[in-house]
Amino acid sequence: MRNSDSGHRCWVLIFNHFSSVNQHMEEGVKKHCPLHRDLAKTQMKQDAEAIELVLKWFEEINPFDQDRDKELLVSFSTGFTSTRDDPVNAERAAEVGREIQIKLGGRSATSTMEVKLKVQALSSLRKIPKVSEKKIHLDSLNNKNQKMNKANKAGFSKTSLKDLTDPLDLTNQPSSTLVVDGGWLLYMVKWEQGQSSQEIANSYLRYLQGLGCRSQKIIVVFDGYSRLPKDHDHIRRTKKSCCDLQIRPDLIHWTPRAKFLDNTHNKSELIHLLSSTFRKLHITVEQCDNDADTLIVREALAAARDGSVEVQAEDADVLVMLVHHSPSTNHPIYLTTSKGSYDVRRIREALSERQRRYLLFCHAFTGCDTVSAIAGHGKTALFDRL
Repeated sequence: MRNSDSGHRCWVLIFNHFSSVNQHMEEGVKKHCPLHRDLAKTQMKQDAEAIELVLKWFEEINPFDQDRDKELLVSFSTGFTSTRDDPVNAERAAEVGREIQIKLGGRSATSTMEVKLKVQALSSLRKIPKVSEKKIHLDSLNNKNQKMNKANKAGFSKTSLKDLTDPLDLTNQPSSTLVVDGGWLLYMVKWEQGQSSQEIANSYLRYLQGLGCRSQKIIVVFDGYSRLPKDHDHIRRTKKSCCDLQIRPDLIHWTPRAKFLDNTHNKSELIHLLSSTFRKLHITVEQCDNDADTLIVREALAAARDGSVEVQAEDADVLVMLVHHSPSTNHPIYLTTSKGSYDVRRIREALSERQRRYLLFCHAFTGCDTVSAIAGHGKTALFDRL
């Protein structure tokens, strides 16, 4: 039931109707139901051990400031501290409850109480710091799971970069080299349950050959999954992964693709099989120790010295780095996404001189793989001020 006046009113109105039902249920439980699991000896022993661990943690890592007034309350999650002048009174919950009961005496069950008369927790505080008399909204990391605030990189790349030029049609425009983001490639091919590992690898090979039909050379760059800067983002996207599976060319797979790829071990094993399959047909395969974005850009810039390059990727980081480094190339670089193909050099030319200079800094400062986004301030808003 919701913790609101309407919820309380509903509970009060139906309480008398269910009192007899509740009484009979309690009598039946006492007669027929076994001891509650929380009262079992094993559970009580585990609870005692858990409490001992908590107390030991407080002894080793004392979160309390010894110089702080012991009567004040502190929120460990937000850092908010109550003072004698604020309305926080959670430590007086029992007393506040008795005062409310006295005031409700003789009144209708549907009567409500003013918010100021109820218990006020630390969450009711709105301590917003000020810089030059202007309120600045800050947001910390979630201390429970250490996930960073997610930046809208896709929106930034579209609004501030891609929309500056019209998409191109590269159907009849061959390129010297095609550089493919392997992480993107893994999710572009659908496979059916009941296929063997080699059949799945052949499906990827056919898809890749279709992408590179206009290119003389194909380079595929895969991530390494030992430790990634994007680990927090992968955790956020992961829903239900399966267990570690064995990957052999003749092994039949019955696990859905989504669950299979959510497991980093399975993904690494699949990459090894794909790499050997691609190399047999003289397709260049590179794999990083961690994130592949930098190597994708490096391969594209190196290939652009000898001919035009098409980069197949959806990652905004790749586009930002390509735009920044494009003056160092002799031939054009095109970025192809699901929304179309874009000339990287034209995007750079459409930016102001100041935006070109601070593009990388702005992208990193407002939130990227290793930097948390600024709450309340988007990437586009800051970039447009340059």
